[in-house]
Amino acid sequence: MTEKIIGKILGDISAFEHENDRPLLSSLVLRAGDNYEGDGFYKLAEELGFGSWKSLKREGVFEIEQMKKCIEFWTNDSNYHKYKEV
Repeated sequence: MTEKIIGKILGDISAFEHENDRPLLSSLVLRAGDNYEGDGFYKLAEELGFGSWKSLKREGVFEIEQMKKCIEFWTNDSNYHKYKEV
């Protein structure tokens, strides 16, 4: 049950980030045990228009690109200071 609640919260955060032209922050959250994003991450990406969730997961590139974009975006001092209170 806790996993579903956490998944919902992460999905809401990433949807908000996407709506505001920022990368999917939930790409940085990995499941314990296998260190991969869960299916919910890919299904949300599909809902947001990134493509078929099964293809995104199988290719293994989308999540890495999103991770890199998050790190780039949030380590930029200008972006951090602009959005830290949102």
